[in-house]
Amino acid sequence: MFSLHLEIDDNFAKKIAAIAQQQGFLYERAICCEQLCQKICEKNFNLLIIDENIKEILNTDLIKNFLTTSLVYPPIIIITKQNSIPIRNLCFDSGIIAYFQKDDFNEFRFIQYLQAIKTEHNYVTLIKTIRIAVIDDDYFSLKFLKSFFSMLEAKNVNYYQNSTDFLDNSSHFIYDLFLIDLIMLDYTDENIISHIREQNQQSAIILITPHNNSIMPYYLSVGTDDFIFKPIDFKSFMAKMIFCLNQYSLKKALVQKNVDLPTELKKDSLTGLYSRVYFIKICKKKLMEISQTMQPIAFILLDIDNFKNVNDEYGHLSGDYVLKNLGLILKKTLRKSDIICRWGGEEFIILLADSNLADAKKIAEKLRLTIAFHYFENIGNITASFGLTKYYPADTNESIFKRLDQSLYLAKLTGRNKVVSDNKLPIFINKKPISIEWGPFFKSHNSIIDAEHHMLINLSNEFIHTCFTQNKTTVLLSLFEMILSKLIIHAAHEEEILCHNVYPFYLEHKKIHKNLLTEITTILNNLQSEKPSFTSAGRYIIQNIIVEHIVKDDFDFYYLFTKKPHSKPIP
Repeated sequence: MFSLHLEIDDNFAKKIAAIAQQQGFLYERAICCEQLCQKICEKNFNLLIIDENIKEILNTDLIKNFLTTSLVYPPIIIITKQNSIPIRNLCFDSGIIAYFQKDDFNEFRFIQYLQAIKTEHNYVTLIKTIRIAVIDDDYFSLKFLKSFFSMLEAKNVNYYQNSTDFLDNSSHFIYDLFLIDLIMLDYTDENIISHIREQNQQSAIILITPHNNSIMPYYLSVGTDDFIFKPIDFKSFMAKMIFCLNQYSLKKALVQKNVDLPTELKKDSLTGLYSRVYFIKICKKKLMEISQTMQPIAFILLDIDNFKNVNDEYGHLSGDYVLKNLGLILKKTLRKSDIICRWGGEEFIILLADSNLADAKKIAEKLRLTIAFHYFENIGNITASFGLTKYYPADTNESIFKRLDQSLYLAKLTGRNKVVSDNKLPIFINKKPISIEWGPFFKSHNSIIDAEHHMLINLSNEFIHTCFTQNKTTVLLSLFEMILSKLIIHAAHEEEILCHNVYPFYLEHKKIHKNLLTEITTILNNLQSEKPSFTSAGRYIIQNIIVEHIVKDDFDFYYLFTKKPHSKPIP
């Protein structure tokens, strides 16, 4: 989707660009009215954001046409420093979607409007693919509907001028959406709707009527989803379509969720929670659904700490007892709408419906404390580590699970019994410095790379602990200089090894090294000038070198040194 922003303030333009891109919009900018009009003529934009020359722009024929041919949400947003009531009235009289004061800019509200526009766009895309039946003999209604679907480039629309022709068609139940003239039903078959519903529970049905009618409750009771009144209004019709298609998508997803697997394969036999195979299928369908509804969802992956010790000390039956009771704790603590799965071994994964990252953090922390304070009979207390993330527009099942997995392991490697979200690792927890444990998780199976990674992690731990315990400038500067020098040597060694092993992304990896070294050199220079704090420098080392580079970038080439793709053992 394309957005165009008329803005002369560079900093504010960068802010809007970042938000728009995060929400899936491609961003372009104009710095004057002439450039704005030129760009509109050259390309179809889904959204205009305007600051300067509001009155002049809204009165142009180009913008008036842009507003009248839009669908439900007129795709113009005003963000301005002007606080003029006449300008504001002009904006809303013209049909703009929203008016923002720049000095009191509400980013959350702005994102909601972007999501609304994107949702409409997704439904327009859906309309192009679904099968639609129009049953109407009114000339003007048919003319409007044909024009409407032609404009949306909907290809799978069939028109029937009487219900008999429709019922005689052998495929009359295959449609996803039915548009039916209510007047026709009075002369033919009033039971056509219940007839459709007997064969097709998932479809959306909209009745078209010239006036409010006392018989409407009857039609709603037999399966109609909504009504649209004649003469048909463009925007209200699109709004009805979006509502009904949303219900259609939800019904279809609900039905499909329960038919893909035999019952015995949906549940884990020990805990009674969903199985891994079934959870993956649910996720695929959920991602398809929220691409249309834009409903926020989040994920939690948790793992019992030191579970091997429970099995070794108390036996596998006691281990099973812990797993079953942990499943009960999750069911009791979470909502019915949340989907809980035994991911494998002592790992559990949760899909949190209608939840953002902040909600997920609160829920994960609540679970962490509930588990930590629960007494398991004859065993005592246990703890669990948590990784969590939310759904981002470009996500797939694989990218979500990878981000969860890495976040969980970061929690494990920095002391366990904690929550890490989106691989963001704090350097202090409860006012104490973290310490990253070197272990099998980090091993690439190349002795040189592993030895140097181990050294860098030890130096990073030493730097963080020195920040906390001594905070002596000379000691910290010396440690940071050592980290930089070791990193330079390591980058050269790693690049030589990757080149020798014909790593296909060698050049990209070399560029990553160059950028890292440039940034850390700049930080060192600033530290010598006493500009940033040493804790900020430590945060950069942990997040950008250990997490972003070693855990994310370097893991991609570990397969070069093993017989199969790198898999992480339990730390």
